[in-house]
Amino acid sequence: MRASSSDNSRRALTVIQTHPVQYHAPIYQLLQQRFGVEMHVIYGSDFSVAGGFDRKFGKKFAWDIDLLSGYESHFLSRVSNGASASVEDVTAKGLLRLLKELRPAAVMIVGYNRRFHQYAIFAALSARLPILFRGEVNDNARVRRPLKDAIRRCVLRTLYRRFDAFLYLGQRSREHYERHGCPASKLFFSPYSADHSVHKKHLENSESKTEIRRTLGISEDATVILFAGKLYEAKGPGVLIEAVRRLPESVRKRTELLLVGDGEMRADLESLVRQEPAVKAYFAGFRNQTELGRFYKAADLLVLPSFSETWGLVVNEALFYGLPCVVTDRVGSAPDLVRPGFNGEICQARSADSLAAALQRSYRLIGDPGVAKICQQLMNRYSLENAAKGIYDAHFTVTSRKK
Repeated sequence: MRASSSDNSRRALTVIQTHPVQYHAPIYQLLQQRFGVEMHVIYGSDFSVAGGFDRKFGKKFAWDIDLLSGYESHFLSRVSNGASASVEDVTAKGLLRLLKELRPAAVMIVGYNRRFHQYAIFAALSARLPILFRGEVNDNARVRRPLKDAIRRCVLRTLYRRFDAFLYLGQRSREHYERHGCPASKLFFSPYSADHSVHKKHLENSESKTEIRRTLGISEDATVILFAGKLYEAKGPGVLIEAVRRLPESVRKRTELLLVGDGEMRADLESLVRQEPAVKAYFAGFRNQTELGRFYKAADLLVLPSFSETWGLVVNEALFYGLPCVVTDRVGSAPDLVRPGFNGEICQARSADSLAAALQRSYRLIGDPGVAKICQQLMNRYSLENAAKGIYDAHFTVTSRKK
């Protein structure tokens, strides 16, 4: 049962985050506007809206969608005043003072690895505030040595005892919390979800797949595999190129890669596709949020060949367009969003042979209206509304306990 709006106004929630994120801000807007929660978000820096440098993209950028309206935002520092322009260097100076000024009913923290998040946890505990935790966590994204895994488990079990609620993003996220001793009464489903309002406009506009391919110089009858992400090793773009190279010649010749993104590997990848047998590839470079829809519409299939991926929101976006997806077993969203043989395939990370086999199996799914329906039905569960509701339920439960 929801509390009244007047009750919610006395239960303000403050989120602590390094910078505005395009996949998070719409959830905060929903929490305030639809669920009636008084929202304050404390950001370490404004570089993602003012312009900052992303080391993995290898370039300066700012998101081109509104990330600040619909809720109250506070910045500990700003790029215009000489603050950090990259996430690695964001500091939490002044956070404890601001928390004491805002006096929220609870705080939500979205990570523990960065120094910023570690200080945020310390500040929230120092201010004696209930803590909701919604981090990108799972135990499958990377392989750890037994000793390191044991130490990590011990540290996290100790840390998690201090938190009041956990927002799990999907199956592997929930399994992580259960493995580290978090009771079911503290677990709330808040799925990792994308804002599809921009993509809906692309689906509804009149520009066809054929027209988009023509502007990109891609063959109308080609099978187009989309890779969307930063071009660095852990994302696996090199493995994808090698996998396409290992396809049967007749299949390879009608396959074209569409790589959207930038990063340190771009020059090497451009050289790699020219090696014999050559792989047809179009490098679109970095594209902002409002531009991505054209590339999803141009593609037949999304591939996320990451070696380590806590979730993989490009899968959510591709499914919204009805695209089958091929992902590795190190992609966090794999058990939630990919049904092998129905809307995609799952392959072994770092294996070009495994990926090539998965590509061949997935080709039969392309263009099937039933596959597109499965893809889009999954997005009904992994929606912004359900993400916001999970946070609302956790916040209401925790603040009710503390009364």
